[in-house]
Amino acid sequence: MKAVVIGGSGHCGSYIIPQLVQIGYEVYNISRGTREPWTSEMPEWEKVKNITADRKELMKERKFGRMIAELDPDVVVDTVAYTMEDITELCEGLMEKPAVASKVHLIQIGTIWIYGYKFEVPVTEDHVRNGNYGYGLLKAQIEAYLHNLTREGKIKATVVHPGHVSGRKWVPVNPQGNLNLNVYKDIKAGNEIILPDDGRPTLHHVHSYDIAGLICACIAQPDKSAGESFNSTTEKALTLRGFAELLYEYYGKEALFKFMPFEKFRTYVSDFDAEVSFNHVSHSPVCSMEKARNLLGFRPKYSSIETIIDFLEYYESQGLL
Repeated sequence: MKAVVIGGSGHCGSYIIPQLVQIGYEVYNISRGTREPWTSEMPEWEKVKNITADRKELMKERKFGRMIAELDPDVVVDTVAYTMEDITELCEGLMEKPAVASKVHLIQIGTIWIYGYKFEVPVTEDHVRNGNYGYGLLKAQIEAYLHNLTREGKIKATVVHPGHVSGRKWVPVNPQGNLNLNVYKDIKAGNEIILPDDGRPTLHHVHSYDIAGLICACIAQPDKSAGESFNSTTEKALTLRGFAELLYEYYGKEALFKFMPFEKFRTYVSDFDAEVSFNHVSHSPVCSMEKARNLLGFRPKYSSIETIIDFLEYYESQGLL
């Protein structure tokens, strides 16, 4: 069986590819070749066939989807489709080869940003797609397109919606809701940090290892996963305050933080950090993993705090904290 991973050297693909090799797939990594995979030390990479390709350039002549189809894959995992043009060009290229389209299982990486404001929490996969701008809206459009292809019998597709993707080499969203590494450094040093609002907004992380595990569970059970979407998060979300307290405890420090209304908070951080924090605080995701558990028998290995600690341990081993 042959699997093609588009964007296989990225922070999701770097964990997906080794797990596909482990379960017996011949794996092709499609990437621009601009960086090493995050898990390049794993021996599974010795078995991977790497193909350097610029998706955007090939799409200009409608050659990217055709290139993927020529590899005659049984599975395609697309980690880097962000627009309708990206996904339609890929699918149309696959469908030009009926023998490929009839067998291929396409796994698309989406996002929990498809859920805007929440009617109920934890959010299950049948929640309305009300992420009505930007990234979440585009990913919801891609999801709808793929599920329609599945209903029409043209391609079997599954969509996996990750939370805040994290891993050893990928800085996770911190207790302020942004990506500033200094927040982790301040907590480690026992310094006071500020938290937006009252610390009650939530974050829902996921380790890239568990995204890969869920994808493999989908591939192993296509009769159950085709035409479906699955949240991919840890079992439980963290509040900003709870997240901060757990990190201070991890470092053996007294928890020192103060709250600020968001408009005041944004004057204490950079404009970029403020916008990232606002995006996370305004979404405050809390997602359910019940569907993956009940339908596929999948449970994530890492909790939210374990995901963060995996990152911290690696960064500390490299002298980065």
